[in-house]
Amino acid sequence: MRYLGGKHKIGYLIARLLNNQLNNPCMPDGILRTSYVEPFVGGANVIKLIRKDVERIGSDICEPLIDLYKYVAQGNAHLLPDSVTEQEYFDIRKRKNDPTYPSHLKGFIGFGCSFSGLYFHSYAKNTDAINYHLTAKNSLIKSAKWMKTIDWQSGCYSSINIPSNSVIYCDPPYNHTAYYDYKGEYNCILFYKWCLEMAENNHLILISEYAMPDDFICI
Repeated sequence: MRYLGGKHKIGYLIARLLNNQLNNPCMPDGILRTSYVEPFVGGANVIKLIRKDVERIGSDICEPLIDLYKYVAQGNAHLLPDSVTEQEYFDIRKRKNDPTYPSHLKGFIGFGCSFSGLYFHSYAKNTDAINYHLTAKNSLIKSAKWMKTIDWQSGCYSSINIPSNSVIYCDPPYNHTAYYDYKGEYNCILFYKWCLEMAENNHLILISEYAMPDDFICI
């Protein structure tokens, strides 16, 4: 399923680096890490490639997105609509904060039926050549098997209960770039502070960003 900044093309490169840090008894710090946590899981293009012999936690602040993944993991992806009309899309967008509307459908329509996978930003109009909505649905159907193996959680990155000595991969909203505003503006300064706290607690934390403060090492 399309997701803005979802690492679809380079996910395998990131996963290769992360997998080398997991279940590895030869780490320089001597810590064996058997848990993987992704607090900004987004399009899930990295977590799906993480080795299966470790605990894997995928989380995101966008509850409808995580509810969609849980719905798919339960084997229900075939029940998602093949397409939605433009009128239906905008009617549902008006109800995106309505708790009575099914959360997993808000997740599917908000991302899978939006242009470039940006949450309820603009309608992805199907053409004679391609049905973007059906493509998103079929992608989720194919993903059901591995999605069953993930511990899906929703909430802010700072609220996750992270297992001891985890590998944490963060792909937060990049500064000065487009991102969906689900629950207020993202504060990069608070995020940097949290990352340093995680490192002090013996977690190994890796971050995708264009630029970071001097406390961080570019690899």
